[in-house]
Amino acid sequence: MITIVTPCFNAGSLILELETSLIEERIEELEWIIVDDGSENETLGVLLEIKQKSELKTKIIYSSRQGACHARNIGFQASRRPWVKFVDADDILERGHLYAQLKLATKEPAAIIVSPKHDFFDSLNEKRLERYRGIDVSKLKDPFRKMLIAAPFHHSSALYPRALVEQIGGWDESLCADQDGDFLLRILLNKPKLIWCPGPGFLFRQHSYTKRITNDDSSKKWESRLYVCLKIKGKLEEMNLLDEYRDELALRYDRIAKRALISRSSDQWVKECLKKASDLSHNYLHLEPKYVLWLRSLLGFRCAERLRNRVEKTPLWKRLRYGIRSQ
Repeated sequence: MITIVTPCFNAGSLILELETSLIEERIEELEWIIVDDGSENETLGVLLEIKQKSELKTKIIYSSRQGACHARNIGFQASRRPWVKFVDADDILERGHLYAQLKLATKEPAAIIVSPKHDFFDSLNEKRLERYRGIDVSKLKDPFRKMLIAAPFHHSSALYPRALVEQIGGWDESLCADQDGDFLLRILLNKPKLIWCPGPGFLFRQHSYTKRITNDDSSKKWESRLYVCLKIKGKLEEMNLLDEYRDELALRYDRIAKRALISRSSDQWVKECLKKASDLSHNYLHLEPKYVLWLRSLLGFRCAERLRNRVEKTPLWKRLRYGIRSQ
């Protein structure tokens, strides 16, 4: 019934923990497709062990180093099941996660089933789990509008009908940043039904053991983020919907500018993003909390956003904003 597509690059033994979590689901018609993106010897040995010994119906595809989106597309094209889930090799699922999603999917086969995403901090000096309450996506009036500002769910926490992924043409392989944002924006623009599954969640592992497949070139990253906005703007213009979402798209540019500022990237990206935001709308800041407007009017964009970033990184603010519970 379900295909799990996993892009893999030098994940080492971490992928064995994902395998264990999939086995514990006890779903007989579960297909696991791993697409290796040019890993080195240690990971190749682990994949060989999975191929020879795994209890799961597993297919391993070997590819040259072309990135996570390419790997996901290859895995998806090789799949045949009606529902698909994209899970990276270093992440895991809580027991019962897939079973709960599949139970809802069989009742609503055209809907996207969304579960909570939690952060699993895993390093030599830190082992803890941060649980988020998540957003009940079934109550969102316009998930696409929400997605333009901030993702209402993580792409790996969702179970997708195969037809929806085919409809948007899969993942954009030209991107090296905001790949999941682009994927979700294009899906949600088609107005699919979203169903909230509040049961066991998806665990996103925060670690420094391996590098994820995403390209690390900073210049290309900012170009990719801007390109995603440009793509979505073009689609909205084609559908005569740009005016309806103009403020939200402008705010997306503004938040890219903030991200460039905080990461101390080239000032070029900050200026370009803010210009694109103001070209789209002069009134988009009404979407921000009032304290942000007050800070900007008092301190200006740069000082206000640096201060805001410090506040929003504090454990207390995160607990209040996202309902985080540490374990």
